[in-house]
Amino acid sequence: MSKPKKLPFIYQLHQAIRKVGSKKYNLTLAQHSLLVALSLYADNDTGEAYPTTKQLAESANLCPRSITPRLKELQSRGYISIKRKYDKVKKMTRNYYTIYLDVILEAHQD
Repeated sequence: MSKPKKLPFIYQLHQAIRKVGSKKYNLTLAQHSLLVALSLYADNDTGEAYPTTKQLAESANLCPRSITPRLKELQSRGYISIKRKYDKVKKMTRNYYTIYLDVILEAHQD
C-alpha cells in the first residue's frame, strides 16, 4: 500500500489561512500576498524557498521596494525566517526563506 501523497505547500498554507481568515491573522493584504507568493517557491517538505526579490514582487503583485519591509514584518511574527547566503568571497548571493506553517497555525488556534 502506498503512502498518501502530501499536499503542495501552497495548498496547505492557503487552507491554514482560509481556515481562520486573514483578518484573524491580522495580516495586511500585502503581507498575505507576499506569504502566498513565497509559498509558491517553497519546498513541499521543508517550507524552504529562495526566490529573488523581483520574483516575489511579480508573484505577489507588489512593488519590489515594498518586499523587504513586508518580509521583515512576517519574520518578526515568526511566520518566516530569513537567512542570507554568501559565496566564497563573502559576497551575498541571495536570501533563503523558511515558512513555518506550524507557527502560523499554532499562533491563532482558539
